[in-house]
Amino acid sequence: MTLIDVLKQIEAQSDYVFFYNNADIDTKKKISINMKDANIKDVLDKILNEYSYRINNKKIIITVRTNKISGVVSDDSGQPIIGGNVLVKGLNKGTMTNIDGKYTIDVPDSATTLVISYIGYTTQEIPVNNQKILNINLKEDTKVLDEVVVVGYGTMKKRDLSGAVSQIKGDDLMRGNPADLSQGLAGKIAGVVVNQSDGAPGGGISIQIRGTNSFSTDSQPLY
Repeated sequence: MTLIDVLKQIEAQSDYVFFYNNADIDTKKKISINMKDANIKDVLDKILNEYSYRINNKKIIITVRTNKISGVVSDDSGQPIIGGNVLVKGLNKGTMTNIDGKYTIDVPDSATTLVISYIGYTTQEIPVNNQKILNINLKEDTKVLDEVVVVGYGTMKKRDLSGAVSQIKGDDLMRGNPADLSQGLAGKIAGVVVNQSDGAPGGGISIQIRGTNSFSTDSQPLY
């Protein structure tokens, strides 16, 4: 069964409770284990060999072992790509490039691939291979630029569009089992920043579109 199902089985058969971040754990990883009346540490060493954990009374906190990777994302002409997506494949974990095209990301030891994408460019999957510095050059996607986009004032080809267009698939939106649509968007679209005002259920959500780079005082979206 999956790792998450195994953790639930342990909780059901003991007094232990697990705490972890869905974005750091490979929830679909399959595990085969057969242990009876075993010490909890022996069980955890076997099923969490890719992660770190600590036991505090009956609470078990799982964290991920990470490697820090940095680099620059640029286009064919060597110009930095601002706001490009850098994601860890298979995990809800990612970052964006800054104004110089630079990025830094903590990559779990279990991860093997980074996915780099930006509107109008061909998405690339780069093997990690224990590297600390990864500079990526994205190629223009001429097919995407010729697509027709419906905007509020008509239709036009993407190459002629002055604004940015982003899209997210339903499966990607639901990755990590978000509580609502706002949480599902967090960290998955370039330039979209989702903040929760407090940690209480139903707490206010703030969505900013390119808010840190906006020239206006109000960067709240209309949706």
